[in-house]
Amino acid sequence: MKISKPAEVLLGALETAAGGRVKIELEAMRAAFLEAFPQWQGSADRRERLRALLDELAATQQVRLPGDRRRGWEQTPAPPLPRWVMIAREAAFAETSFDHRSFPWVLELAFVAGLRAVANPNELRRIHDFLRHHPERRPIVPVKERSFQLFGDEKRLDALRKTKLFEAGRLTLVLLRCGDIPTSLPCVPAPRPSSGQWLIVENEAAFHSFSRLNRALGLHSGIVLGSGRNVLRAVDFLATLIASSAHRDFLYFGDIDRDGIEIPKLLDRRLQERAGHRVTPAQQYYEWLLTAAGIGGDSLAVHAANPVVSWFPPPLRSRIQTALARTRPLVQEAIGWEFLSAQFNIVINANEEHVGFVSN
Repeated sequence: MKISKPAEVLLGALETAAGGRVKIELEAMRAAFLEAFPQWQGSADRRERLRALLDELAATQQVRLPGDRRRGWEQTPAPPLPRWVMIAREAAFAETSFDHRSFPWVLELAFVAGLRAVANPNELRRIHDFLRHHPERRPIVPVKERSFQLFGDEKRLDALRKTKLFEAGRLTLVLLRCGDIPTSLPCVPAPRPSSGQWLIVENEAAFHSFSRLNRALGLHSGIVLGSGRNVLRAVDFLATLIASSAHRDFLYFGDIDRDGIEIPKLLDRRLQERAGHRVTPAQQYYEWLLTAAGIGGDSLAVHAANPVVSWFPPPLRSRIQTALARTRPLVQEAIGWEFLSAQFNIVINANEEHVGFVSN
């Protein structure tokens, strides 16, 4: 039975993320799915799309899903997702006459001979050929350019970087004479000097409304648009941005769902490691969002120890966990401009110019 093109793309992403293993866990599946389909990053139905593709792969026997519906599946939010899948061995490792154990690899790829199996021997041979021809004489170029030169696919090298091929002591971007392009983010400094911290928000609507608020009150040194996971590629930019600020740390405000929590947690770790800066929750804004959703301070405290919510201060953790159990995420738009202006008693002129808006 032939599988659809999206299912084929997801299967390839799962095989790459598995790095030669047959079993792949849910978090790695989510990451592989978003890597393969970045256009669905902010989609409200991305969970449904992932489930549909996994069902198709299971129906065509490309993967095997857990049989135990209680232990093997994450039940909420709907639809349920498998906590792991097993990739069919024939899908993960196509039969080939090429013997990677006896091939005379260049020194940098000598480790390949010791691997149990390789998923894409042709890709490894292309890297081998590149390394044979004095790559040190070539200039450093963006990762996507080198990826296209090697594989005819500008995104392939980014996917391979997450596999065992790039573990410590193996391949590096330096060996392949390429590197990441420093990423910048849209940001709006306060119109006048402010003693407040820079605020990073997750999406465009919040960026517009909080920038508007900051123009009126100067609560923050400035507002940064994180754009979901894009913010994770802008660590150097953020470190430079805050260098002249009175504060060494950022505040972050995002949707209350798994991505909205995992992104700032990971950003906090990267900024600490790279530049000694922290990313902490914008507690007041999260409290308002929870209250707007009807989640009060009396949520069951038993949830507070869940590591998913450990980035938040203790008073918020049980409420955040309660929010995560809901079918739909709590989104930033719930406390938009009208809400914010009411909180700060800002008088709104209904006839004000529509600056910064686009209408059809």
